[in-house]
Amino acid sequence: MVVVPTRELAHQIYREFRKMSGGRKFRLCVLTKAAASSTATQAPTTQRFGELLGSIRAGLTIARDAHQRLAAAPEPIHIA
Repeated sequence: MVVVPTRELAHQIYREFRKMSGGRKFRLCVLTKAAASSTATQAPTTQRFGELLGSIRAGLTIARDAHQRLAAAPEPIHIA
């Protein structure tokens, strides 16, 4: 996932990713505020994207919590 501050930059990055991913089975999508609030025909894509964001958010929460537990440990924990 790539998050950028402007729609123009998002589309520029999208075009470059399309060039780089030629022939590969990547799924590229640009989601903007305008796309998220547009017609009902795009709702399934927006819903799937929302589910993806939810999964990413959950994974980041797990990683953050693990980092906080390791940082709060009284002794360094060595992982082999």
